[in-house]
Amino acid sequence: MSLAMNHITKFRTLIVSISIVLLCSACHHHDKVKYSTSSEHTLLVYMIGDDRILNSYVEPNLAQMRRALQESETPLNLVIYRDNWTSKNNLPQLYQLKRRANSNRTDTIFIKKWDKDVDSTDPAMMKEVVKLTFSKFDTPIKGIEIWSHGLSWIPSNEFQGDTGTRAISYIGNDDNHKSDLWNVSKALQQSGVHFDYMLFDACHMATAEVAYEFRNVTDYILASPIEIAAEGFPYRSMYQSLSTIQSKEQLETGLTAAFLDYKNVYKDNGAFSLLRTDGFEALLAACHDLEAQCSSTLKDWQDNPSSHQSAIQQYGRVKEFLYLFYDVEDWSQQLCQESNNGSQDAVLQALRNCVVETYHSPSFVANGGTLYIYRSCGLAMSIPQFWSLSSQKKLDEAYSLIQWNL
Repeated sequence: MSLAMNHITKFRTLIVSISIVLLCSACHHHDKVKYSTSSEHTLLVYMIGDDRILNSYVEPNLAQMRRALQESETPLNLVIYRDNWTSKNNLPQLYQLKRRANSNRTDTIFIKKWDKDVDSTDPAMMKEVVKLTFSKFDTPIKGIEIWSHGLSWIPSNEFQGDTGTRAISYIGNDDNHKSDLWNVSKALQQSGVHFDYMLFDACHMATAEVAYEFRNVTDYILASPIEIAAEGFPYRSMYQSLSTIQSKEQLETGLTAAFLDYKNVYKDNGAFSLLRTDGFEALLAACHDLEAQCSSTLKDWQDNPSSHQSAIQQYGRVKEFLYLFYDVEDWSQQLCQESNNGSQDAVLQALRNCVVETYHSPSFVANGGTLYIYRSCGLAMSIPQFWSLSSQKKLDEAYSLIQWNL
């Protein structure tokens, strides 16, 4: 080899070596990406989107969530469980969204990718995701959001009793699989995680039945007693408000701010409530006492339901000509008014302890028509005396499985 060729070879070797060093340096720099201050607050969003209606809303909602992280001073630690038709290969994913320091860029950091499709309404699956998330992020403030369909405790058409099988009542919808209130509550309790709050971007979850069932799972619930618009929560503003919660002392203030964010967007067409769960045992006791005072009136409601149900504020959703949900305060007032023998004072006092904030527009327009809301305490419940209007005998059977029972 000539001297000139030897120099050329050495030069090429030097260039390759420099390139490798620069490449490794770039990779090392990427590994050292700095993120915004670690939050004391983790929110798990459990998105059940394997559904014809909801699938198209997943991406727009996720985009709003990212914007909230980009615009928050101290963004909360946001963890997403996502299962919908347009997720990669239609397979569930669990990941963290994290904003870079000195940048509005958010990175997706995967915690787990499932290699086969699962039923995300299975309470065992919810339990697994909760344990995965909060074993990794054991922050002082913990929240969970259920993002899907909802119908409180009401059983679906597949209900055949408490046989230990699934696909019973209506929380979530994954390719027509559904989950039931009581088993979801048990699964979350068995996870060992206690939540500071729960959010329901799902219809009809601000009910006494739901809050009582989850009273040992969470301290607060943000939900709607009626339907929620398909577009869902105003995530960009709500998650910024939630990001201000960095201690227990800030919890109710931050949740109230998130409530107001919802109100500001849906003030002309919606209803929303912030509930405190530790008051619901006293509320159930007050309702039982009132029923004892008005037993003869309740007997007449049972025997002649069509003469009474229209007098009480209902919250929509008709099944076989039967309204499923009514206003708790209006129920107590009507009961006392008809009996002339009861006092609703204890119910009203208990309600003040349970309902922290509530708002409703005068009417709500949905696919099923217009719901007019004349009176509302922000909390709905079912009235068993009216079920004889329907042939749905399974309502009695399912109602016996929940802890709230009038």
